[in-house]
Amino acid sequence: LPISMEGALARLAAAGKTPEDARALLSEALISPVLTAHPSEVRRKSVIDRIAAVSDLLDACDAPGAESSVPACSPEAFRRGLRRQTVILWSTRLVRGAGLVVQDEIDTVVSFLERIFLKVAPEQLADWRRRLDAPDLQPFIRIGAWVGGDRDGNPNVNGETLSAAMATAARAVLRFYLDEVNALGSELSLSASLAQVTPELAALAGASDDDSPHRSDEPYRRALTEIYARLAETHQALTGMPAPRPARFAATPYPGPAEFRAELAVLQTSLIASHGEAFADDRLAHLITAVDIFGFHMATLDLRQNSDVHERVVADLFRVAGVEADYSALDEEARISLLSGELASGRLLFNPYGTYAEETLKERAILQAAAVALDRFGPQAIRTHIVSKTDAASDLLEVYLLLKEVGLYRPDAPGECPIQAA
Repeated sequence: LPISMEGALARLAAAGKTPEDARALLSEALISPVLTAHPSEVRRKSVIDRIAAVSDLLDACDAPGAESSVPACSPEAFRRGLRRQTVILWSTRLVRGAGLVVQDEIDTVVSFLERIFLKVAPEQLADWRRRLDAPDLQPFIRIGAWVGGDRDGNPNVNGETLSAAMATAARAVLRFYLDEVNALGSELSLSASLAQVTPELAALAGASDDDSPHRSDEPYRRALTEIYARLAETHQALTGMPAPRPARFAATPYPGPAEFRAELAVLQTSLIASHGEAFADDRLAHLITAVDIFGFHMATLDLRQNSDVHERVVADLFRVAGVEADYSALDEEARISLLSGELASGRLLFNPYGTYAEETLKERAILQAAAVALDRFGPQAIRTHIVSKTDAASDLLEVYLLLKEVGLYRPDAPGECPIQAA
């Protein structure tokens, strides 16, 4: 059987499983490809882009009938396009003239997210929803990344690079959303005099600041103009940069992706209610699916650090606070006792007037940046703090103590910590 959805369902059926079994499984499943980078990576993004351009051309022209239906795939146009990309690649320096910095790694990873996952992951989820007749199936595909949060893999990662990683990914996904909303605005020209709309859609259109007389009877376009304006303001708020295509008017940014999705759902519900299945699996539906998967953060960023670093930082905090002069000399039982007591306490150890090691300040800044990212992008932005070289329970408790110092772990609600140590 082929390695495909059809093949997977056929194998399940042969094993006596039903589509209901598959729905139950996927409702509790999590598939999370995690992208990482390495400082020794020498391929330039320019080279990767040219190889991708050749691949895109080959894929487009390999489709049945493409030679006659796609202008770029006629024999002469295909050869000309392939020759052009080859000449550019042949004349492009293959290796970097200078060492990588973290932003280079971030840009490379985000380019893969844009080129591949931003398209493929929503298509896969939409296909499973359709084949299993499960339109409300929650996203079981979540994309992850280490670049910008992995200090153990790259000592140059700090609070600023973590913030840059979040902003770069947000910029990519928000620009995708802006393009899709703009395209929908061009497409959904339905007039209120010719098509019924739901009261919710009428209210959304009525609240729009779009005062163009040309769209006065086009509720979907009026609503989408407002949505675009709000999304453009969100782009500015989350990335610090204006949207590439300015909105027609100022608007209130979205507080989170749930509100953006809810307004898109108002349009979809109205379209389906008035026009049936013609709008059940269209561009708008695919955009909603993308928001389900990517939110405003695009990829969940994992934090990672060596347990030895955490030990030194915790020891520094205890020393300056006068709690324990030599934490590193304690045995495991004493460490657990001390850490457990501090985790149950409402006090903080950090003293803004104290003198700390540079490593301590760096780790605190990274976790502060993580707290800001969670506040701005939501709980899917960062979920895990991986501890390398872990061999004792105290290695994990130290992480929670550091998370407590930036307000992410609360003694009165320990089960609500948004980041789990692993």
